[in-house]
Amino acid sequence: MEFRTLNVEHHEHITHVRLNRPEVMNVLNQDMVNELHTCFQDLSRDRDVRVIVLSGEGRAFCAGGDVTFLNVINSKTHTEIREFLSELFEKLAILAIVEKPVISALHGFVMGAGFSLALLSDIRIAAEGTIFGTEFSMMGIVPEAGCGHLLPKIVGLGKAMELVLTGRRFEAKEAERLGLVNKVVSEESLLDSALNMA
Repeated sequence: MEFRTLNVEHHEHITHVRLNRPEVMNVLNQDMVNELHTCFQDLSRDRDVRVIVLSGEGRAFCAGGDVTFLNVINSKTHTEIREFLSELFEKLAILAIVEKPVISALHGFVMGAGFSLALLSDIRIAAEGTIFGTEFSMMGIVPEAGCGHLLPKIVGLGKAMELVLTGRRFEAKEAERLGLVNKVVSEESLLDSALNMA
């Protein structure tokens, strides 16, 4: 299947899915969310696929959610916003429930919705210098797409509250110390490390 916002490559029993909106640092928009959902549903059913590697084209893994989401939200009532976000996050949850291990190769920026997307993976490998941040408090919204549920399980409630409420940014080495990433490698070896682990 062809996608507009994703590049999908198959290497024997490994499928490499690349977020492909490099001109905007792979921020998530409605099309990408829909295509991720469809792609991971297809991969879940494909008995030939044993492991999925997720990465981003260009300068970032995913720098957050597209501002078009905010435009959509501003035009809706509170009830409509809840329904819209619930549907959106249910589509992204496919990453957590797909019946194949998902390894994320993280580089550049992993922010907001991109941070949540990374948390939905089973294993996370980061390039040195990668910048992480929840960003949600900066926009006056609660952590979404699984972040509010998964982050405390990974780093503990106190640290999760700090990261969410302050919205501070931190680098890959700290993410590794917190248990957010499994290992940190050079940017040049990032994809090879993820594919070798797969």
